[in-house]
Amino acid sequence: MFGVMYKTFKLLLKYLIVFLGFLLRSLVSLLEIVFRSLFALFGVILSILGEILLDIVDVAREFDKFGIIKLLFGERREKKDKQNSYE
Repeated sequence: MFGVMYKTFKLLLKYLIVFLGFLLRSLVSLLEIVFRSLFALFGVILSILGEILLDIVDVAREFDKFGIIKLLFGERREKKDKQNSYE
């Protein structure tokens, strides 16, 4: 009686371990898909932000033709350049 119960328990334990292995494998695959999707989304967001920054730089260059950027930021840069030249 106990021998049959022991063999049944051993067999059920073996199948449980195999089932948990498959479950763990599928969970890892699912996590891999989720993280790849998140990294792809992060890359797309960085790409969009880069394009926006490039557009801002292009607009700033257009305004620099009229001297607006130099009026706003040029004096500070010239002061820093003079300080660096003394050192």
